[in-house]
Amino acid sequence: VSLIAFIGAPALFMAVMLTRNVRKTLLLHLPRASTIPMTILLAVCIHPVGFVFGQGVQRVYPFSDQMLEQMQRFGGLLGEMHTAVGVGAVLLVIALVPAVCEEIAFRGFILSGLRHMGHRWVAILISSVFFGATHGILQQSLPACAIGIVIGYVAVQTRSLLPCIVLHCVYNSMSIVLAMVIPTIAADSVGLQWLFVNSDDGWVYRAPLVVVAALL
Repeated sequence: VSLIAFIGAPALFMAVMLTRNVRKTLLLHLPRASTIPMTILLAVCIHPVGFVFGQGVQRVYPFSDQMLEQMQRFGGLLGEMHTAVGVGAVLLVIALVPAVCEEIAFRGFILSGLRHMGHRWVAILISSVFFGATHGILQQSLPACAIGIVIGYVAVQTRSLLPCIVLHCVYNSMSIVLAMVIPTIAADSVGLQWLFVNSDDGWVYRAPLVVVAALL
């Protein structure tokens, strides 16, 4: 509700009220047919790298005890939702809704506005900084800013918001699957154990997989 009320809806309202062409501002164009599969592949490849980067940030800047308690409480709520209505509801809340609302705001309204003021990379970087800042805490803001740069580049190259939403949604979905699904099935799956390892931080990607993903 907060994402819709304070991120998605205001951006959509300002695009309607302040711009001449809402469709152009929000990049409401269909991309080429091959773009979406390639975007999904991109999300799959960058997630291991982004995951390791996020772990590195957390080691340099550890969470406070209060923040850990809040995160555990939030994780408990997601676990209850998962048990009650399934992982689909969790993906809706954590993956799809943020992807739609945040992409309308940051890769639609903000990035489009900044592109009229200067170089595209300046617009990508500034919109990514804003995107990271909305995540509230440094341990989440830095990884979000990094992934925001990738999504911003996709927005500029494809001139469509749909690939951005898909990339964002798949990336977030993989985080949920890694946190909530993999721990319940990896122990009984030899194939998954080639990809993931159970560590002190929970199930994480194996190092060779991260290297291969980074090279791809």
